Amino acid sequence: MQEERDKESRVSVRVEPELRAAFYAKAQEEGRTATSVIIDFINQYLGGRTSISELTELRQRVERIEATQRGELMA
Repeated sequence: MQEERDKESRVSVRVEPELRAAFYAKAQEEGRTATSVIIDFINQYLGGRTSISELTELRQRVERIEATQRGELMA
């Protein structure tokens, strides 16, 4: 475990307290850590894999569409 940590480094970013609080709150709402969200942002910026946040957004959109469809079918 310590060996893995030695291969990682820390990135510090200064943000306004309100922005930080909103960021942490949204990450928590999504059941994620701030670190995982930031890593997804970095990977996406570098042209890497699809981020978890993109998949979460797509899942939420599908759930809304399904809910709408169920409502229309029941009416």
